[in-house]
Amino acid sequence: KTGNMVKNIAFNYNNDPSDRLMLKEINIGGIEKYSFQYNSQKLPEYISDATDHWGHYNGTSFYASLPTNTSLSVDQLKNLLTNSYPSYKTPHLNYAKAQVLEQITYPTGGSTSFEYELNDYSKYGEKDITQTLLKINNSASTKEIAGGLRISKIKSCDENNNCLNKTYSYLNDDGSSSGVLPYK
Repeated sequence: KTGNMVKNIAFNYNNDPSDRLMLKEINIGGIEKYSFQYNSQKLPEYISDATDHWGHYNGTSFYASLPTNTSLSVDQLKNLLTNSYPSYKTPHLNYAKAQVLEQITYPTGGSTSFEYELNDYSKYGEKDITQTLLKINNSASTKEIAGGLRISKIKSCDENNNCLNKTYSYLNDDGSSSGVLPYK
């Protein structure tokens, strides 16, 4: 019927304008409470260049490391961009995990926690304009690090701390990474 409240559900967020918006808890009818915990590493400002090749936070700012009030020749700038810039774009697990969801606590007292790892790959794509399909090449190693995170382990515990662990593996039968990077 119109105007009758069926269930009151409150979504509570952190209320700090200097921080990223995060869901802290869901409260259903004042009885059921789901709470959420996040990694304590803070993300940078929205316009930060401290990102890896894929745009994920890596804690390393190339532009902040440049000397100020220095004029570089075209050759010096080219050398800097060719030799130094790539090292600033390497993924870093601790920074990539900044403010990601790490645990959910349920109204029963049970919880689910999440562990993450960096993505990796053993093959990459190469577009050949003479072909309609993407050519897949093997990487130099069986596991090259890529940006972004994936789940490595989920731990689910009941209110008595009886836990079930699920571990995730992203490997081919030969032990190489199952990841395929579309383009390198």
